[in-house]
Amino acid sequence: MKGSLLVSVIVTVHNTEKYVSRCLKSILCQTYKNIEVIVIDDGSTDSSTSICESFATKDERIRFFRKENGGVSSARNVGLQNCCGEYIFFVDSDDELLPSCVETCVGIALRTDADIVKFALSKKYGFIRKKYSFSCDVDCLIQRHEFSKKVFPFLYSTFDFNSVCTMCIKASLAKKNSFERYKLGEDYLYLVKSILQSRRIYVCSKVLYIYRLNSGSATHHFDGPDAMSKFMDNIEVYDSVGHLLGFSKKVIKNRLVAIFKSFAVFLVLNCDSDEFDGYLEKMNEVVASKYGFTCADCGDWCNYRKLRRKTFLRRLFRGMLPG
Repeated sequence: MKGSLLVSVIVTVHNTEKYVSRCLKSILCQTYKNIEVIVIDDGSTDSSTSICESFATKDERIRFFRKENGGVSSARNVGLQNCCGEYIFFVDSDDELLPSCVETCVGIALRTDADIVKFALSKKYGFIRKKYSFSCDVDCLIQRHEFSKKVFPFLYSTFDFNSVCTMCIKASLAKKNSFERYKLGEDYLYLVKSILQSRRIYVCSKVLYIYRLNSGSATHHFDGPDAMSKFMDNIEVYDSVGHLLGFSKKVIKNRLVAIFKSFAVFLVLNCDSDEFDGYLEKMNEVVASKYGFTCADCGDWCNYRKLRRKTFLRRLFRGMLPG
């Protein structure tokens, strides 16, 4: 495919000097050549800015924007406001695209008239990689009337595939929504709204995106006071999504309990026993008052010693951080 349609790749950058060169090279080396790369530096304080500027001077396909730090949502919105392509990809600056990603997805979109092409990713932690795909390893086109059975249950039952970085989306659809200013879960809410407004989705089983488990990223970095706001944002997003997708109160509660447990793991990896209990008490106040469950619904996940032992064994046998 020579690439007659212009495709936009939106890259958000914040203090990823160790990885951003590799990320940009993976985009510029795509087999599909007619791309524009919208790079938004969200107030980096390391050498990421100069690295991106250097790339922009060497390849005219890169359009570089710099803004004050406002979070990934505001940076992606700048990208949406300034991109000109007919299809859009989102990439985090510590991740990579495989060389055929754009060509594969645009080819599928044109052949099937899919509004969204959702593809598989590989999570990378050190030398370890693990594939994550959208509910099955069979390529298929899913029509709107099938979403409630084939898309929504999977979309709401996993944390592993709720990123906008694993999709190619028609620009006309992408620009109907904007990213809301949540610290965690903002891309998931955007993804769900986009799917709800689409006519058909194509699920591609190929791994086309490398997601790096980076301890310094916004998702995995622990900052005490920030942890609570991330928890509240994430649980609010999943509660909103559950209602948007029409799930029952029981299903929504089970998903929120799973989020509570996930954050408990995050805390136990970063806190001592007293800090853990303090944060857990605050989390318990939030969910008890707004979402109708308590720590009692989470069992041993609220016991510091038992959870720390369980988490240690999980990391030992899986060889990677909880994802």
